[in-house]
Amino acid sequence: MKIKTPGWKDAAALFVGCVVAAVIFEVFLRLYNPIHFTVRGDNITLPANESFKIENPNIHNLDKLITVRRNSIGFRGAEPPANLTGYISIVAVGGSTTECFYISDGKTWTDLLGDKLRNNFNHIWINNAGLAGHSTAGHYILMKNYITRLRPKVALFLVGANDIQKTGASADELKIVSKATSLVNYLATKSETVYLLQNLYRYREAGKRHLYTEPFNVYEEKPLVITAPEMANLKQQAQMGHASALKAYGERLNRLLDITINSSIVPVLITQPILYGNAIDNSSGVNLGTIKFGGNLNGELMWHMIEMYNDVTRKTAVQRNVFIIDLSRELSKDSSYYYDWLHYSNAGAVYIADIIYKDLCPFLREKYPEAATGKCP
Repeated sequence: MKIKTPGWKDAAALFVGCVVAAVIFEVFLRLYNPIHFTVRGDNITLPANESFKIENPNIHNLDKLITVRRNSIGFRGAEPPANLTGYISIVAVGGSTTECFYISDGKTWTDLLGDKLRNNFNHIWINNAGLAGHSTAGHYILMKNYITRLRPKVALFLVGANDIQKTGASADELKIVSKATSLVNYLATKSETVYLLQNLYRYREAGKRHLYTEPFNVYEEKPLVITAPEMANLKQQAQMGHASALKAYGERLNRLLDITINSSIVPVLITQPILYGNAIDNSSGVNLGTIKFGGNLNGELMWHMIEMYNDVTRKTAVQRNVFIIDLSRELSKDSSYYYDWLHYSNAGAVYIADIIYKDLCPFLREKYPEAATGKCP
């Protein structure tokens, strides 16, 4: 029996069918796209005037019903007043540890920080511009497209975690990268299908860097004990292996400071804390240094990696004469302050607000003495 091989007519029919399906899918997404991403091409789109209610049956140190609202700018917090120039206006920029998506309105560290600062200053306005998964590359776009136009007096940058192993572009390299990716980015601004596929790809790549959050119990985590000589060798390897990413992070951080300072906005850098480290958990007594992380990392090694990027933040602050709050070193290693290895619980947000307030209040008092109403702690 002779087997019929597909001819050009069959191939053409298949091609037409795929095109029709793609058109139908594109039309569907234009009418109703159930998934919202904050990045479209090389730009950021913010979900303004949106509210969420999230049921939380599992994470014990967060609200059971979490409420999240974004204002008309697309940030978390109060609407900007009409006379914003008359306020000490502050915008917090960062990834998920700034956004605090699973902490209810009024309970994030930015909300609590604002409440505290109002005891010391007249006319404080603070907004939370954190976006989960965003690195300093995304922060730069956010500054350029939104925050520099808003012109707050101060920008707080809690950065570092999402820049791990990110080799992305310096100011000069960005011109080359943007040309190489311009077609995809252009299509993403025109096509809902390309927009969806591009962001699903970015979402998958973020997952490779362990950026997703899952509740955990330190008692249930498996240990990975590494001998002192082996740990010293692994730390040296990490420093060498991350050299290009650390250099690129420093370049992006400087570029972020450039656009901030050139827009007459005062930058404040904040180092990134994590639960893991060469320490004993204050709440459980578990050794946080020997908890296994991923395939061949443990808590001590993961802490070392985060600190490599925090060291770049510290060094940049000194070089640029920028005020820095070393939250990474000031926040105690205590699992009650976290609901996973990186993200804060309600209690953690309270403690973080206390730390930042203690350091930031005197700095603001020196900058804006005319607005001060009470002594700082």
